[in-house]
Amino acid sequence: MTKSALRIATRKSELAQWQANEVGRALGEPYELLPVETHGDIDVSSPLSEIGGQGVFVKEVQMALLRKEADLAVHSAKDLPATTHQDLIIAAFLPRGDVRDAMVGSPLKDLAHGATVATGSARRKAILLWHRPDLNVVALRGNIRTRLARVGEADAVVIAYAALLRLGLATMAAEVLDPEVFCPQVAQGAIAIETRADDSRAIGAASHLDDALTRAHVSAERSMLKTLGSGCTLPVGAYSTSLESGNGLFGMIASLDGKEVVSASMSGSDALRLGAEMGAYLLSAGGERLLASAASQS
Repeated sequence: MTKSALRIATRKSELAQWQANEVGRALGEPYELLPVETHGDIDVSSPLSEIGGQGVFVKEVQMALLRKEADLAVHSAKDLPATTHQDLIIAAFLPRGDVRDAMVGSPLKDLAHGATVATGSARRKAILLWHRPDLNVVALRGNIRTRLARVGEADAVVIAYAALLRLGLATMAAEVLDPEVFCPQVAQGAIAIETRADDSRAIGAASHLDDALTRAHVSAERSMLKTLGSGCTLPVGAYSTSLESGNGLFGMIASLDGKEVVSASMSGSDALRLGAEMGAYLLSAGGERLLASAASQS
């Protein structure tokens, strides 16, 4: 008997559908996309913190899964809340793409004093101002091509390099930023596949795509975020790497104005424990005050 096509819920954006098709082709089964418009896609003028923060790009996609309109949901892992919905599981992480951010329009060091840089990320804004307090950092929302179109109006924009690579736009990057200097967002570059916890067919179809190394690295970063109780709208970053002894993890929290940064590096063999320990340390080292201040201003 021919299997019915697996229905994959995804955001409507060009990048999201590219990622969903990447998953669909890898499944080895017939599939069809179910594009879903999220609140974050509809409201492109308000700051993320005002329209729901963490999860604003995934809630409607997850609801399609929970209503059984779809069998799988494909997300940019960085958009997922640190705590998974009780009725859903992350069945797979594809091998992680590039974790780095990129400058489009100009390398960071070549920007004139007082130059304008556009970004919708509190993390990117804080790190930019930490390195270059003279910059004028302005808000930026919209899909990848909409944001790229702001170059000229702004002297530069900051974009996830993985997004440029996936859309064939890598040549637009004037500089790819060192992740040890410009800390990425939690789970940046990773693609996650969610399923209902009780859907054995979808879990089976997705689970063989799971990349153990990516899961370990992303789990450490997400565990840190969960411990912080923070979302993507606040200035938090993390970057997990492989070491001979297990995982290395760099984590940071910053003030919105970039004047203060709390950061640390740790290593450990248990990804979840490592992330929790990093989160606890950052909070105790001043991060709790910085996050409270950022939340009150956002």
